[in-house]
Amino acid sequence: MSKVDENTLTNKVVLDVSHLINSSIFSGIQRVLHEVYLFSKHEGDFIPIALFHGKVRKLPIRAHKKIEMRPTNPSVGNLRIWGLLRSFQATLIRCRLSLLESLISKLLESLLILFNTCKSANWGGYAAISNCAIVIVNPVHRKSDLRAWKRLQSRSNNILAIVIHDLLPIQKPALFPRSRIKSFQTYLNFASEANVVFFVSEKTKSDYVHYLESQDTKSSNQQHFVINPNGLNPAAFRDRQFKVKSIEVPDVLCVSTFEPRKNHVQLLTACVALWEQGEKFTLTLAGSTGWANQHINQKINEVLRDFPGSLRVLRNPSDGELANAYHETSFCVYPAIDEGYGLPVTESIAFKKKVICNDIPSIASLDRSDFLLMDGTLESLIDSMRKALIKFPEEIVKSRINPEPIGKNIFEKCKARLTGGS
Repeated sequence: MSKVDENTLTNKVVLDVSHLINSSIFSGIQRVLHEVYLFSKHEGDFIPIALFHGKVRKLPIRAHKKIEMRPTNPSVGNLRIWGLLRSFQATLIRCRLSLLESLISKLLESLLILFNTCKSANWGGYAAISNCAIVIVNPVHRKSDLRAWKRLQSRSNNILAIVIHDLLPIQKPALFPRSRIKSFQTYLNFASEANVVFFVSEKTKSDYVHYLESQDTKSSNQQHFVINPNGLNPAAFRDRQFKVKSIEVPDVLCVSTFEPRKNHVQLLTACVALWEQGEKFTLTLAGSTGWANQHINQKINEVLRDFPGSLRVLRNPSDGELANAYHETSFCVYPAIDEGYGLPVTESIAFKKKVICNDIPSIASLDRSDFLLMDGTLESLIDSMRKALIKFPEEIVKSRINPEPIGKNIFEKCKARLTGGS
């Protein structure tokens, strides 16, 4: 009898963490999933699982350890392979070979399925999952995975709860590869059939509602909730002895995935203009490997050549390296556009560092004195950085970040839905 109980999930909240096992990168979406996962570890009715080849698997101890270590010990080898694949993908798109890019993506997806099926062959599974809330945080899933979740939803009285970060692949298709656009479109169609949808901001929620209206799609009895992610938490490094840095000139930090919409080229262009005008500061770029970043890398190499000592690049930093960067900086700049939320802005304020940014959702709760608002243009970025170099390093952050764990929020909302609450 105990064996049956161990292999059956009933009246639980179930968290799919497959994306933390499959993916080599650790960007904002992975950080949000990791944050929810850490909360689930301390909540008996919140069960992390992985879906491989349509089968729901239990996580062995080694898988838990690997997930827990992800932010502090990134796999350099896997990241290099991921970076090469992304670069190749971007080259095909640049050469207008989108169909070939899509075919290669499908081939790589098939190889990944085979690899994960072999890797998880000895992992235990569940005989049944019923009357549970299945939480899916990452927006990219294979069609076979989505079909598996829908079967569990329709046949075993489970509810589906998903998180939507943004709708950029369909709003700004020029910024994404064809394969990503198609998979995201499929995911949004899947989302319209979910029972509960969480959004990282009111903006994302509004975009989603407008999208459903534009598609003449109705989501029956679907509950919507807004949750704000927290990002890197300074409290996790309370016992850490940070290096004491003698600041001869201000250091400016930009934390962002290396991809076009994050505006690295614009930021580097602004910095070059300021350095040429005699401003004294250093710039640190920190972030995970993105895609279509050949222009970013080219600009970085130009700056490293023409302004030696003025630029530092931290690719795929560990949490400790990222915390050091926040601790050492004078202020932060986040020139990204069209964000679903903008996690680095919240992290900057949490580390008591003021920030320059565009009008993105994460500034909604900040004290107005803690950020300089730019309008997306190069001129406004240069002007904002010049002002910040004069005032920001001397000012105290007034905003107060008292985040409730998003894992707790998601768990409680899902549990209430299971028990018939609102």
